[in-house]
This record gives sequence, structure tokens and C-alpha cells, in this order.
Amino acid sequence: MNADRARGSALSKVVCSVAAAAGLATLAAAPAEAGTSEVTAANCRHTLGAGQVVSAAYIEAFSGDRNTGAVQLCKDSSSRYWGYVVFYRPMPAGRLGEAWLDSYVNGELRSVWNCGSPGGNLQVQPGQTMCWTPKISSTSASVKFRAYGTSWGGGFNSYGETAITR
Repeated sequence: MNADRARGSALSKVVCSVAAAAGLATLAAAPAEAGTSEVTAANCRHTLGAGQVVSAAYIEAFSGDRNTGAVQLCKDSSSRYWGYVVFYRPMPAGRLGEAWLDSYVNGELRSVWNCGSPGGNLQVQPGQTMCWTPKISSTSASVKFRAYGTSWGGGFNSYGETAITR
């Protein structure tokens, strides 16, 4: 049974990556569990306008093979990049979530932003499902980005990261 779950999780990651690479506008679906509902949110939301998914990954709990949400590296038509995270259930009491955006110049980490940075919409609080980082402009081919999402508190942590890309 655990081997089947591991294969299913690996396949889900591939599907999520292929969908992101193809520019499909759907979130990777969370595994169905009895009594739960999935978040049906638009991809790459931001107060300054939505964008397209450049890369995406599941956010997985450290304490098991459970997908808790998705993280996306987003880009708009003005070559602005941001990190976006959505959790499949509202954040429970005692837990917080966050998206982060790293920028790399010629392969070297240069800057880091999160949902709490100016231009972001703050951490995912109890009862909420999503947050985003500020939009960062870059037209230079030497600059690449990676988004990652986390949640913590209440007994378990989760993490996911996208590819480093443009």
C-alpha cells in the first residue's frame, strides 16, 4: 500500500510539473480524502493582477506522504515574477503558511522575498488558504527564480519548492 502511495505521489508531481510547463491554468488536485474539500482557486493570484504558472510543485507534510497544498512560480506579461502558495484546506488554528521567492544571478542566490515583504499580502493565517510575494521585475536572462512554500506549527511542518528557472 505504501509503495502504491509513493508511486501515486511521484506521478502527481510529474503531472503537476507537466501541467505547469504547458501553461495549463489548473492547480494540481489534492488527493481525495473522505470528508475534505479541495480549494478551487485561480492560479498565480496577486493584487497587481494574475499571471501564468512558470513552475509548480506540491507542498508535502514532513510527517507522511500527504500533499497539503501547491506552490507556484508565477510570471506576468511585464516580466515580473512572484511566488504564490495555496493550501487545500483553510489553515487551522495554531498554524501559519508562507510563500518565498529567491532570485539567482548567474546561479548565485542574490535576494529573498516572502509574503510579508512589501508588496506581498502577509502570511497565510488560520482560516486562510493563500498568499503571494511581491512581484519582482527582471528581463535579464542571467536572473532566475525559485518559489517555495511552507507551513508550520501544530505538530507538523510541510514544504515544497519549484525549479530554479525563468
